[in-house]
Amino acid sequence: MQAAVLARLDRLPADLRAIVQRAAVVGASFPRSLLGALSPGVDISEGLRAVEDAGIVRLRDPLAADPEYAFVHPLVREVAYGTLLAKQQVTLHRDIAEAMEHLYPEQIEELAKTIGTHHARGGHAVAAVPYLVRAGEQADRRFATREAIELLEWARRLAVETGQTDLCIVACERLGELYLRVQDRGPKAWFDVWEFVRAHVDPKEDPVRAARAAIRAAYARAHDNQVANALEYLKEAEALLPADHPLWSDYHRVRSFAYVIQSEYRTALEAARQAVDIATRVGTLQDRSRAYFALAHPAILPLLGDEGRRVMRQAAAEAAAAGDERLLIEARHFLLSDVWTRSVVDHDVLRTAEEAVRKTEEYGWTRDEAALSMILGWAQFLTGEWVEAGRHLGRAHELIDAHGGRLQGTYHILLPHFRANLAMGLGQTDDARQILEQALVHPTYHQPIWLNHDMAQFQLMLGDLPAARAAMEQSLHAVDRLRCIICGCQAHGVGAEFYAGIGETEKAEPLARQAEDTAREIGHVATQIRVLRARALMALTMGRPDDALDPARQAVALGQSMSLPQPLEIGQSLLVLGSAQQAAGRAGEATASWREAHGLFERLGATWHLQHVRRALQQVGAG
Repeated sequence: MQAAVLARLDRLPADLRAIVQRAAVVGASFPRSLLGALSPGVDISEGLRAVEDAGIVRLRDPLAADPEYAFVHPLVREVAYGTLLAKQQVTLHRDIAEAMEHLYPEQIEELAKTIGTHHARGGHAVAAVPYLVRAGEQADRRFATREAIELLEWARRLAVETGQTDLCIVACERLGELYLRVQDRGPKAWFDVWEFVRAHVDPKEDPVRAARAAIRAAYARAHDNQVANALEYLKEAEALLPADHPLWSDYHRVRSFAYVIQSEYRTALEAARQAVDIATRVGTLQDRSRAYFALAHPAILPLLGDEGRRVMRQAAAEAAAAGDERLLIEARHFLLSDVWTRSVVDHDVLRTAEEAVRKTEEYGWTRDEAALSMILGWAQFLTGEWVEAGRHLGRAHELIDAHGGRLQGTYHILLPHFRANLAMGLGQTDDARQILEQALVHPTYHQPIWLNHDMAQFQLMLGDLPAARAAMEQSLHAVDRLRCIICGCQAHGVGAEFYAGIGETEKAEPLARQAEDTAREIGHVATQIRVLRARALMALTMGRPDDALDPARQAVALGQSMSLPQPLEIGQSLLVLGSAQQAAGRAGEATASWREAHGLFERLGATWHLQHVRRALQQVGAG
């Protein structure tokens, strides 16, 4: 095909071939006026008609004041471009950029990307940088995130090479915001751009700009678990900020995150409150959104109880009223916080999550898409939509795995936890083992809590009681060390049910009390259900089946009373209720409970649970 195109070009007269070559450097399409400016002394209209007759280009709009032409096929342009020597290409790119500046002064803004690209490829980096920065800013405004990053990174490289420090600062500041949206730029990349700004802005001339760079560098360091270094940057910002400046909100937001990493959750909550108060009093809607994001952290939001949910709804309402898509995505994170902090799901949550995933995919915000797909997948797992759950959790994993497998933020805790629970629910033991073992190779942050109690449940499913006990002990030890409220609530509830299930009531009872107190305080319904099941199991172990009936019934009722019932939780509670009824001599009621559980597990495809309930039914002759 290339040879045929080249032969067709070679048959053209030299003057027409030169027109085609110039057009190829311009691009896939080109206006007649620009090609005329590049071909002085040539009747460009006649030349283009001849090239069109030769089947090389086609006229797009014959009625336009400045007719535009396009190559009939991308390969034709590619071959024509390749017939030029590299030196000729560079010269033509530069000529095109200068011609466009002269011909279209009123269109400079919309042509910024094109002019900047030609200047850069024409070896005129100094002229290219301001155009590429403007083009990157334009792409960001229309939510073309990937394009914006590529343009601004190109501008940054050229600005460094040519010593255009001021423009490099502008590019780095914009990149610092964009990097938070994409999965393939992590905390080290965030830090690099903000450190450049910090190193090149004179704090005496512009203390606020320097302080902002220090605060954002601190945020990057905190995300990279370099908390001591983050606090040094915050101290630097503290000395620069004027009193009552909106950036104090950002300062306290980053402080809050640093305290979370240090397991000082109530101090983190107070810092997040300060961030919200300052942003509300003197900041913009964007400042408030950042502050709300700090307050929405799953380690501290549950401490606010109903007030936290009210604040998050208020934040979402403000973002919706403003119509700002970036703020709306952040607000959807807020609204979905209940899914991963308290396992609460309703129809609004599902709709919000589905819409948010669609939007982030459209805008190329891969980091947001990964997080929101993960939350949506977990919500669907809880409510029994396991096929869709697998699709969305798989998408989150794919987005992360496609960029080196790096797990940022809460991904490294929650995604393996969610995926392993789905695999265990489906009886996919090999997948569950692989997910948990890989995640536990180098456990960080709160991973040892969540993934070890998952591993304990997994080993119990396999019948390896010593391994299950060891994993649960590691989880509870990590709770004592990290002191996370939500993680502790979850782990104590799981631990209480675990030990109650293996007949170790002396270990189950104190865990049940701790879990019950915390779950009541923060409204963690899933833990309340686990505690009720644990109490029923403890009563059975102690030979008091009548005392087991009431907590088991309460567990079933609590699961059914949720906004959207969670079939796996209800089924597990029915299993325990059936055992209590059988032990209390109520065989008919036990059979009914187990049959109901069987129906739920069968619809879910919950293989292990299905086998368990079938054995129970067979024992009473109802299998």
